[in-house]
Amino acid sequence: MTTLPTNDFFPQTDKAIQLNQKMLILAQELMIDELTSGTLIACGYGFTHRLVGKYGRYETFDGEVVVFEPRFSLNFILICEDFVVTSSLAMIKTISYQVEEYDLSIKR
Repeated sequence: MTTLPTNDFFPQTDKAIQLNQKMLILAQELMIDELTSGTLIACGYGFTHRLVGKYGRYETFDGEVVVFEPRFSLNFILICEDFVVTSSLAMIKTISYQVEEYDLSIKR
């Protein structure tokens, strides 16, 4: 007998979606910051436009970031009600799965 998973069975999936949405919002803000400071370089286009800047690589579609690949050395800041963590993206992903509400930023 095969059982079908319910929404409650995979709570990590909701957490991953939440983190991805927050990352894209942060990437949009970073891209705008880089546009105003003149640090973006176009590196290709096709179905999406590809840009490289000091924070990482962006792919945009119709002016909105759809893919963000941060630089390996970029440190993120996770801010929640109980604590603040500054670390790599891998550690931030791990911590974000443990908290309900949080904000993301980068260490400049």
